[in-house]
Amino acid sequence: MNDRDACEAEIVAHHEVIEGWLRGTLDDFAPFERAQAPGFTLNEPGGARLDRDQVMEWVEGARGSAPDLKITIFDVRLVAAGQTHVVADYIERQPTGDRRATVVFVRDPEARHGLRWLHLHETWTRD
Repeated sequence: MNDRDACEAEIVAHHEVIEGWLRGTLDDFAPFERAQAPGFTLNEPGGARLDRDQVMEWVEGARGSAPDLKITIFDVRLVAAGQTHVVADYIERQPTGDRRATVVFVRDPEARHGLRWLHLHETWTRD
């Protein structure tokens, strides 16, 4: 699988996990937790920066909080790829609005699709 396809597959799979967890249809938190690399950080659309522990606590506590949630991923684009890291961006559509996101992956042959999330930066898109 090429880097662009691996990025898209990982981004879609990860958001399927998030959607299932927040809808309350997924019972196992481990797939979400395993996807994030040590040192993972998230810059939220509103500007807050969360570290891995904060993200884990927030998401784990939100199970079932959005029973009607539907997340759609589109416009995945490979930004850069090197020996150790891959950068991609994409649009995430949720009922609360669209987000443009840039993700930095670290390569990990044991991770789903060979990629683990190291940093995610989300920005609200303009309507």
